[in-house]
Amino acid sequence: IDLEKFNTNSQKVYNSEEIIFIQNSSLAEKKGHKYTLEAFALFLYNHPEYKDKVKIIFTGDGVRKKTLEQYSTALRIEKNTHFIGNINHEQVVELLTNADVFIHHSITAQNGEEEGIPTSIMEAMAMELPVLSTFHAGIPELVTNGVNGLLCKEKDITTYALQIADIIHWSKLPNNR
Repeated sequence: IDLEKFNTNSQKVYNSEEIIFIQNSSLAEKKGHKYTLEAFALFLYNHPEYKDKVKIIFTGDGVRKKTLEQYSTALRIEKNTHFIGNINHEQVVELLTNADVFIHHSITAQNGEEEGIPTSIMEAMAMELPVLSTFHAGIPELVTNGVNGLLCKEKDITTYALQIADIIHWSKLPNNR
């Protein structure tokens, strides 16, 4: 990761009362968006006090975008979720600057496709963000559970929702950089 490009010199410009989770990735099945949406729906159901405070941003585009947007509506969290499409490098840095937590619920897709070590997690860590992800492929080589993020088993929505409630209180992690 080019630390000159992913620098932490910028200041957050969003409302400090707002808690922003971001996933910068394609919308491929292996990125686990469905499970992230389910976990956030469970979290918001159990913690209604965050209903107007939590914002979840997903980048990426393609055939799955409309389906994920519809699923967000079916889960009744459409006001908390924002699917913003493809973005350029400057927009990635801006979004990471304004985010509080990076999310990436990677899974093994039905066709067997898996992650390696996601570059997007490295970029988020360079921006000092705590990471909420899964024990999947190379991710545990980068994220140490309980140290620079939280990890759960793939598709474990209950644990993931509990971890959202925990990591929401974390602050930036200079050691991630």
